[in-house]
Amino acid sequence: MATALEEVDTTLRLKPDYGAALLLKSEVLVAKFADEADDVSGPIEPRYLYLKQAAESLETFFRLYPNEPDTDNWRQQLYTLRGYDSIGTEPNNPTVVKVFAPSKVSSKARLLVKPAPEYTEYARSMGIQGTVRLRAVLSSDGTVKHILVLNMLGGGLTGQAIKAARGIKFIPATVAGKPVSQYVVIEYNFLAY
Repeated sequence: MATALEEVDTTLRLKPDYGAALLLKSEVLVAKFADEADDVSGPIEPRYLYLKQAAESLETFFRLYPNEPDTDNWRQQLYTLRGYDSIGTEPNNPTVVKVFAPSKVSSKARLLVKPAPEYTEYARSMGIQGTVRLRAVLSSDGTVKHILVLNMLGGGLTGQAIKAARGIKFIPATVAGKPVSQYVVIEYNFLAY
């Protein structure tokens, strides 16, 4: 992961307006966050800096390429990354929403309904297959929030996975008998047939 980030940074130093490198940098930083997110041995703040830097990379991309086609998923990703500024682990700050790792709750959120995403005809015709991985907050109010794309697929499949994730119904996690918000990683597998 560190090597990928070094290589993309080197590319951007040589060509700061290279759109593909800006998008790749955002993806690498989100992946780095995801790899370290559940590590409870150190402070969490540096990990959230990855998300801030990922958002900055996307903001630069949109500033340079405001009319780039097929960027809906990237715009949604940027919106979600900005939303991560309002969540964290500061227990005495009322403006910060406390979100727990699954290992830190008394009872984990329990999925009741996990809708299957639709396979787009375009993706099927192109033979696109793979897994979309999402990190989301199953909120204490019973809604799915802050859907962060960890692994994207083309052909509209990422959008279909996000749409399906928004439809998840669940019973919130609890701590000391009270509902709390909890992170989860959701995977949707798309296989061409």
